[in-house]
Amino acid sequence: RWSGQFKVEQLGVYFYTIRAWVDYFRSWQQDIAKKFKLGMDIKTEMDIGIHFLEEALQDKSQAEIKRFLTAIKKAKNVEQQVKWATDDQLTALMRN
Repeated sequence: RWSGQFKVEQLGVYFYTIRAWVDYFRSWQQDIAKKFKLGMDIKTEMDIGIHFLEEALQDKSQAEIKRFLTAIKKAKNVEQQVKWATDDQLTALMRN
């Protein structure tokens, strides 16, 4: 699934390093979106996401993350929770 490339300028030995990490928050977002679409109960998964956001607020004092956290907690239904939780702006905030 993953690929990469680099241009070889001349014959010789090349050394390279691959760095990778798991984006737990993005994986969580994808999981809740799939499970919600399938009609599965995602209450436990939403609690996990809320925990991710609360932890992020300990490391970052970003009002925007807090706004999303509040919106998820106060959402009137699961559909609204998923909408807020999978918002692209939230994804970007959590990556910074």
